[in-house]
Amino acid sequence: MMRWAFLISAILELVGGLVFYLYPGLIFENPPLVANKLYAVAAITIAIFNFSCYKLGPDTAIWKNAVLAMLFFHAAVAMICFSAPAEIIPVHMQACLTHLAMWVLFFISYMKDLKPESP
Repeated sequence: MMRWAFLISAILELVGGLVFYLYPGLIFENPPLVANKLYAVAAITIAIFNFSCYKLGPDTAIWKNAVLAMLFFHAAVAMICFSAPAEIIPVHMQACLTHLAMWVLFFISYMKDLKPESP
């Protein structure tokens, strides 16, 4: 299930990055050109990282750390979007709920695939 969480996150981050890069007016009232391009590059990089984790599979050493990193990332972005004023980011609640849903997906898949340690 974690593989699918990485794939879904990769698709959402890629779409979000492309929207930020190509159509920043959909997200910001007065789009700051440098900031939206930096965020777009970061989102596309996270999409590539998520897709790489999806392709590598759960048997790699980085898998658990990648899941924890994505848990932190989606929780942090959800909190930042929630606290953003609507005058700056009109779609802040949609972004908050999307990242919160991704956090829930990663959390449930992490807890479901967690294996008990043997003594």
